Amino acid sequence: MSRTFEVLTRETVSISIRASLQQTQAVPLLMAHQYLRGSVETQVTIATAILAGVYALIIFEIVHRTLAAMLGSLAALAALAVIGDRPSLTHVVEWIDFETLALLFGMMILVAIFSETGFFDYCAVKAYRLSR
Repeated sequence: MSRTFEVLTRETVSISIRASLQQTQAVPLLMAHQYLRGSVETQVTIATAILAGVYALIIFEIVHRTLAAMLGSLAALAALAVIGDRPSLTHVVEWIDFETLALLFGMMILVAIFSETGFFDYCAVKAYRLSR
């Protein structure tokens, strides 16, 4: 038997469990407690602050944009851990969209090749001539 109880108060809660069994063997009992310290508004505010911080790091070029993205993801995971909703490593890996990463990687390769061959310079000269 499995039961889930949701307590919607921030005050101290006392839970007592009484079980009567007809068997003499041991029965496992699992209890989990999750306490969210902040409301949804607080969580959204934290997420907005992290996003604004990452954008500031990228816009003002304080650090490299890759490092800024990594710092932002680290700050988001740290915020989740502080709130009490720390995800497991497998859960974090499930969040990764590998199709999007493959698309971005392919586009970066194409841009690097086009940049080395002068394709963008050629397109800029053509656009300039067409605009007269």
